[in-house]
This record gives sequence, C-alpha cells and structure tokens, in this order.
Amino acid sequence: MGKGNKDDRLSALPDDILFNILDRLNVPEAARTSILSRRWSQLCPKLSRLIINALDFLPEVVSRTNISVDEVVKINAAAAEATESVLARRNPGEHTIHLLSTTFYLRGDVPIFIGHAVGHAMSTHLVENVEFSIRTGKDHVAEIEGDDELVTWAREFMLFFDACPNAFGGLTSLDLGNLRFGESGISCILTTCKRLKHLYLYNCDSGDGSTLQVEHANLSVLCIVNCCLAQVKLNWLPQLTQLAFDGWIELQDPLVLGHVPLLEAVCLTNVGLSVNKMVKLSTFLSSTSVQDLKLGFCSEKIWVQPECLTESLASVFRQLRFVNLVELPEGYDLTWTMFILEAAPFLKELYMTVWDHVCHMELDEEKRKKLQYSENKGVEWGSTASDFQHHSLVTLVIFGFESEEYFVSYVKRIMAAAINLEDVFLYSRLELECGKCQDLKPTRFPWTKRQKISLKKRITTGIESFAIIHSSGPSRRPSPPPPPSPAPPRRRCFLPPPILRNLVGGRGGGAGGRGESAAAAGGQHDEDSENFDFCMCNPPFFESMEEAGLNPKTSCAGTAEEMACPGGEQAFITHLIEDSVSFKNSFRWFTSMVGRKANLKLLASKVREAGASVVKTTEFVQGQTARWGLAWSFIAPRKNVIRSSTPGKVHHSFMLQGLRRGNGAFQVLKSAETFFCASNLSCKTDSLSFSIDVTLPDEQTQAATLDCDDLPGSVEDNSTKVHSIVTGASFRISVFEQMPDTLLIKGSLLNKSLSGTFTSLFSQLEEMLKTEFVSKDR
Repeated sequence: MGKGNKDDRLSALPDDILFNILDRLNVPEAARTSILSRRWSQLCPKLSRLIINALDFLPEVVSRTNISVDEVVKINAAAAEATESVLARRNPGEHTIHLLSTTFYLRGDVPIFIGHAVGHAMSTHLVENVEFSIRTGKDHVAEIEGDDELVTWAREFMLFFDACPNAFGGLTSLDLGNLRFGESGISCILTTCKRLKHLYLYNCDSGDGSTLQVEHANLSVLCIVNCCLAQVKLNWLPQLTQLAFDGWIELQDPLVLGHVPLLEAVCLTNVGLSVNKMVKLSTFLSSTSVQDLKLGFCSEKIWVQPECLTESLASVFRQLRFVNLVELPEGYDLTWTMFILEAAPFLKELYMTVWDHVCHMELDEEKRKKLQYSENKGVEWGSTASDFQHHSLVTLVIFGFESEEYFVSYVKRIMAAAINLEDVFLYSRLELECGKCQDLKPTRFPWTKRQKISLKKRITTGIESFAIIHSSGPSRRPSPPPPPSPAPPRRRCFLPPPILRNLVGGRGGGAGGRGESAAAAGGQHDEDSENFDFCMCNPPFFESMEEAGLNPKTSCAGTAEEMACPGGEQAFITHLIEDSVSFKNSFRWFTSMVGRKANLKLLASKVREAGASVVKTTEFVQGQTARWGLAWSFIAPRKNVIRSSTPGKVHHSFMLQGLRRGNGAFQVLKSAETFFCASNLSCKTDSLSFSIDVTLPDEQTQAATLDCDDLPGSVEDNSTKVHSIVTGASFRISVFEQMPDTLLIKGSLLNKSLSGTFTSLFSQLEEMLKTEFVSKDR
C-alpha cells in the first residue's frame, strides 16, 4: 500500500471516510494502520472514538476464558501504555473526543495511571463521553472464593477512586463487578460522578442484606445484576429511562420506585423458588408507565402473579408497546400471559422464549430439593373474558415452539383475541441451542409439509384471523437464535405474472416468456406454500414496440420484453387475474399498474367475475402523465366498527375513523363526559389515561333497556330520558388513539347485573360521537 501502488483505492478515499472506518476499530487495530504511510499515521491522533480494552492486547494463542495472573499483568500494562500514548499524541482542543472507553483490571498502580491520563485529557480536550469498565479477573459469582475477596477488591477500587477525582468527576459510564463496599461506598461514587449516565453493578453490595438507595440527577441507565441486596430504593432519578434488575433476595418489596418519571424500559429477571412469593407487577412497577417490558424466568418457576384488570395495573401498562418473556419453562400453560394483553391496550409486539436451558439450570435432584427449586413451575389463570378483543397487537413471536396442545391452544387464543394481528412467527428450540447444550430430548417442531398443514389447521379451525403464520426453515441443524427485537421482517413479493406461477408454485421455470396460466398448468395452489402480503405488477403497456413509438410525446424506457407483449397490457393483466384465482390463499392483495384508462373498467369487471371480494382502483398523476392502479383481494374485509348490542356482554367498542380536522382524543373524551353529565350521572374523568368512570345514581330502583330509536332528539333530550329510567350501574369509557384521525372507544361494564342498560347507553354514545366528530363522507 505504498505511494507507488496504483491499486491502493483505500488510501485514495477522503479523510472523513477514513475516519469513519478507523472509528469502528479498537485502538490496537487502528494503531497498526500507522505503518502504512505518513498520511495514515496522522489520522490516528485525530480519531473521535477511542476504545482501549486490555483484552485486545491478549495474544491470539491465549484463550480469554482462562487467563493467567501473569497475562493479566501484561495486558493491563499494555492498556495503560496505550491510553497514555494515544492521548499524548493529540493536539489539545483540536478534535473532539466523542467517546473515550477503557477496560482494565484492578492490578497495582495501573488503574491510577490510566485515571490520571484520562483526567488530564478531560482537562485539555473536549471529551463528550468517558467510560470505565473495571474488572477483577473473576467473571462469575461462582469463581469468588469468599466475602473477603470481594472486600479486598472494593478497597483496591476505592484507592483508585480517591486518587482520580478529575476522571471520576467527568465519567459518564461506569461498569463494576464483584465488589463489597462499605456502608457509604456506592453513595460516595454517585455523589462524585455527577455526569454519570450509565451505571452497571454486577455482584456489588455493602454486605448481605444491605439496602441500595440511589439518587442522581443525570443517571439514565441502571443495571443491577446478582447483587446481594435486601432492597433497592430508586428515590430520585429524574432522567432514568432504562432499568435492569436481575436477581433479588426474597424479602418484602425488593424494589421501590420513587421519582422516575421518564422510566420506559424495564428488564426483570429472577429464579423463582418454591418458597418465593409471587410478584404483582402492579405493585412492583407502581407509579411508572413503561413502554418496553422484559421478564426473565431462567427456565424455572413463573414468579409473576397474573392479575385481574385494576386501575393500578392499567396505569402501569397504559403505554406498554413491547413485551419479551425470556426462558419460560417448557411444558406449562401460557394462558396466564393474557392478563398482560388485557391491561395493555397499546401492546404491539409480544415475544416469548420457551426453553429449558440446561446450561444454566440445576439438574441434580438432591441439590434442587436442598435449594428449594419448585417442581411445579407453572401458574394458572382463567379469568380472561371469552369476548375479549385486542386492537393493537400486530406481531407474535415464539421461540422454542412445539406442536403440543398447550402451544397450539395459546396461539389460537391470541389470534382470536388480537383482531388486527398480522404475523405469527414460530421458531424451533433448535434455533436456540447455545453450542454447549446437549439436545437431551427430541423436538416436536413441524418440519415436514404435512406437519405444517396439520398445524395450520389445528390453529385456525374455529377462528377468523388474517394473521400469517411463519415458521423457521426445515434445517434441523442448530443455528444462532434470531434477535428477539425488532420483529422478523414481513415477507413482500414483487413478482410479474410470468414467474408468479413458477416461483410460488415451485414448478421451476424462467423469468421470461408468458406460459400458460397456473390453473391450466396444475390446478389450485397448495395451501402449504409460502404466504405473501401482496403481488405488485408493472405490466408491459404495449402490444408491440411499433405501438410504443406512435406517440412522439411519450418517453419509453425499457427492453422490448419489458415494454411489449402479445395482446398488450389487457392480455397480460388478464393472465394475472387468472393466476390470482389459483393463488388466492397465498396472497393478501394482487395489484397491477394500468396504462390506459379505457382498459381499467374492463379489467375491474374481470376481477369481479373471478370472484374477488374486494376491488379497488386509483389514479397516479405526475406532471402530464397519468396511470391507474388496480388492486383486488379474495379475502373478505374485516369490519372496522366492532359493536354488539347483545345483553350480557361486558365489553363494547367501536372505531371513530375520519375525524374532522381539529378533533382528537381529548375533544372526544370531553364530549362523552358532557353526554353523561347532562343527565346528572356522576363522571370521574382521568385526562392522563383518557378514561371516564360513570356511576349511575343509587336512588334509582328500576333498570330498563334503552333503544336508540325510542330516544330521538338532541343529546340533552336523550340524556334526560336516560336519567329518568336507568338504575345504579357503573362502567368505564376509554379513548385510545389507533392512528392519525382514528380513535378506538371502549366501554367496560363494572356492574355486570345491568348489562342491557350499559349496551343501550353505549349504543347512544356511539351514535352521538359519530354524528359529532366523523366526516359525512365516511
């Protein structure tokens, strides 16, 4: 890569791109590039990200899992030297350091040497983020020889801490492990590290059964893992957004949440023993409103207590969007998780891993009894209403799925309740093997075509759902687990008709030529073939290239095969319509561009003759050019308004779609409140949760069922008549924003004895709100 090498394209790149490349390397790797040329040697002192890890100086022949004391001393000294060298070569104030991260061991004077170098850099350079990750050489609790060792390491750390106040004063991230501090040790650290944003504590405490009280103005991420603490009190953390609490002693209220107004992501993990009490999330997470919740069970007893829907539980889950249940024990009913859906109306994605991870489990029967592991790991729950519906859940992902009845019934139940569910992803347990696990028992995942067809029928029989069921590939070889978030991508299909039949039908074939229709080639498409969201076609508009050149104002681009075919676009799209009949169960939507408006009406009529249940057309205009779109589906549309007037139901809901400009959830809530208050009914409005608790007067002694047709007139007139004939009942009206200009109105009856009255009142409310807020053209 010398100056005379004409093929050195990397060195020819501008400096900003080379900086971007070097910033992705650790310091030893970036430093090696200095030998390439003078230009490369001048780049390293200007890097914005400096990541120095003692382990990066470990010889390749030495395993990171078994490092000797001598090797630790060597690599620690190398890390200290690299830190001092790379900071000394920088010109003060010339280039901002966006990240300065150092990982080293508590050995001798090395930590203090690194601390002084970092502190000096912070006083002479603009440093945005500084991270210390401090190791003791013991990565797991089981490696600790005793409490005295923890105390010794803590003393070493405090010597380092006291010697480097400048470094710790500007620290933004601190990672500590295997330390037992004095009574005020952790509090002293928090007081000194005023800029601290991230704090990670592993096996750190102030003695068995100690209490950790945390107050900090800037801390945004707090992780507490395997710390022997009786209680964690988060008294005042105004910037805290993420909390991880892994492993706690079974005492009263192990976690107390104080002022944490911004907390939105919570991860709770614990090993449930037979002597442990169940945890109520409404109490554990009280005074919060999380959006992302992860619960870990370590393949042991389920420690979460399912709860009936209460005001406190609804408040905790009112903003919940994502739930991830990790390492649930195998073989136990999953129905208890439905209580989360009931309390979280905005939940969008639900992930769960059902897996007995033997690498992390205690398998010896004698030890399990001695340590009081539970033999029955499941929990029962059966209070979910049969007519319960969830309007927001769109994705369900299950890792470790088996063709067992408890799995099948659970997926069926979710698909029936989540009326807007789009995708169900099912993965085998083999996808989760960590490399150390031995496959102790066979998996019952549906691998074969026949097994998949059977599973699909078992799940979908008796329910209506548009959700697509996906399963992992047929390979039985273990592979790394797919990431739990974000959700696996939805499959899209952009296929013109000539290969629609061949690719989806699995009959081979090429990408060119027309061929005969799928129906003529082999009849109906197999149900078990892969499902797609839509097929999008941009057909050849002309019958020949001569026709394409007739209009001098038309600019045509493309090959002859792309622009022309026998019969033109009318014949081409007709073939697509014929093929769509054979693949109606594999595609949600078929779409095609249409170049001539004269063909649009004829093609739409052919689609209807083919039996499509939905046919849509639209126009695309850009400048002086117009094209038309044709879309059709053989799947019957779902009704947007969900309403029932059947007495006996305790939940009703309907949608307000196409709201008039300037109206939203707040205006609808106030109008509903006016509707009930006009009849002197008691209303308690909660503007934070967008709900109204309505109490009918106790002095009324008769119940009656109202019919909307019997109460003509204004809202005030109707409300007066309502007041005159209904008796004491109590119900809740909630308003949820589904998307712009669309609201979901949900009513829940709290006094089940007067369901008929509640149904009629809710029907009147629906009629009134639609009249007031929905545009007339809807």
